[in-house]
Amino acid sequence: WQYCNAGYFILGEIITKASEKPWPAYLKEQFFDPLGMSATRETTMTDLVPERATGYKFDNRVKKHVNAPTYLAVRPSGALLSTVEDLAKWNIA
Repeated sequence: WQYCNAGYFILGEIITKASEKPWPAYLKEQFFDPLGMSATRETTMTDLVPERATGYKFDNRVKKHVNAPTYLAVRPSGALLSTVEDLAKWNIA
């Protein structure tokens, strides 16, 4: 009943062991593809993702916005990229 990232790590390992597939491949095959969620995927900091938004932060030293540092997405907790359209499909399902 209480949120904890450790639960998602355990779930990712259970999915990988039970399905004999990496959890991103399992989610794509079992959920995203059947729902037509073609833009939803595992977070990546190296692949070019069309139309992905980048982050900014305000730097007090220079008193202006600058590019935010690269965020290390901890998998599998909160490590998915999606679009509004895909999230609407998820919500409807």
